Amino acid sequence: MAEGYFVSHVYTSNGSIPISGAVVVVSQRRPGGTVLLGVRMSGRSGLTERITIETPEFDKSQSPDNGQPYSLVDIMAEYPGYGTITATNVQIFPSVTTAQDFMLIPDSLFPDPTDESQSFDTPAQDL
Repeated sequence: MAEGYFVSHVYTSNGSIPISGAVVVVSQRRPGGTVLLGVRMSGRSGLTERITIETPEFDKSQSPDNGQPYSLVDIMAEYPGYGTITATNVQIFPSVTTAQDFMLIPDSLFPDPTDESQSFDTPAQDL
C-alpha cells in the first residue's frame, strides 16, 4: 500500500476567523465496520496537523481498468457552540495531501436546534 495525507482548516465567518481547538475525526468504513484513522485538534490558524492514510499504489491510477485509485474517508469537525459538519467519501490519493475546509456555523444562527449538523457527500471523480 502507498500513503496519502489529510489536513483540514476549520474556521467561521467565511474564512476570516480560524477556530482553534476544534476536533477533527477521520474514519474509514470497511467491511468489518468503521475504523478510526486519526483525531486532530485545530491550532491557532485553524489548521490541523496531517494524518497519514493508506491508499492504493500509484500504479492503480495509471489505467482505467485498475479499479479505484484512491481511499475513501469520512471526516467530522466539531467545536462547542457550533454546528457539526461531516464530509463523507473524501478521496485520498497516493503521495498527495488532501485539504478539506470546514466552515462552522454558530448554533445561535440555526433556527431549530435539530438543524445544527450538516453533512456533505463527495461525489466520485470521473477518472
